[in-house]
Amino acid sequence: MHREVFEHNDAWQSAAIAIIGRDLFTRQALERLLRAAGMEAHVFESTRDFLGCGRVEQTDCLILHTTLPGMDCPELREGLRGMKTAVPIIVITSPAAVGQPQNLSQHGIVACLASPVEWETLREAISSALQRGGKAG
Repeated sequence: MHREVFEHNDAWQSAAIAIIGRDLFTRQALERLLRAAGMEAHVFESTRDFLGCGRVEQTDCLILHTTLPGMDCPELREGLRGMKTAVPIIVITSPAAVGQPQNLSQHGIVACLASPVEWETLREAISSALQRGGKAG
């Protein structure tokens, strides 16, 4: 990849990103990519793991990798509501699921991206999520 792909954005230096996904290789790949871009990244296998980690309030953005639309969003939304916190969510899902009608903002979702996602698309979605959460730069 080109060096400019991983140019660090000042807001990203302190950004804590959580990645939730059932596929180990996808979680690890996203974690490495975000760390290379200068972010703090933490991976979780499930929404329950994330909600029980004790770091939810320090999370600036959550990336939910799922193959089914809305699979973990209701559980996640209820857990976050119970903690009285809001974390901007980016969903990466199958191309077929992206086009399905859904009320994204109802679940705190700032972007729904088709897998595999291009780095530039993911970077823009993360920037949007950080702006929404107050870490714009």
